Amino acid sequence: MQIDETSINLAQEMHYSILKGDNFLKKGEYRMKIAVSSTGTDLDSEIDPRFGRCAYFIIVNPDDMTFEAIENESMSLGGGAGIQSGQFIASTGATILITGNVGPNASRTLNAAG
Repeated sequence: MQIDETSINLAQEMHYSILKGDNFLKKGEYRMKIAVSSTGTDLDSEIDPRFGRCAYFIIVNPDDMTFEAIENESMSLGGGAGIQSGQFIASTGATILITGNVGPNASRTLNAAG
């Protein structure tokens, strides 16, 4: 599956249905970033199903489709790649994650971050 406007829009619509309190700036205005585990550095890249060991994370602003591709420094760790990746995603301020498999430790890290 590629990272495309359709998948970003779907994630955005799903997120809008569960937004709470401080995620609203004012009516109709949202604060959102979408993180995607990716095999490459642009929106034409495939979604990498390996969260902790993906090659890149792409952080997308769905309002204008601007993005930043960041190399996953945790991909070559011997252990704890999912935890480190989860902490990194939390630090970006992303409120949605599009990925494949997330292990239990990474899942706990992401849940603890909100």
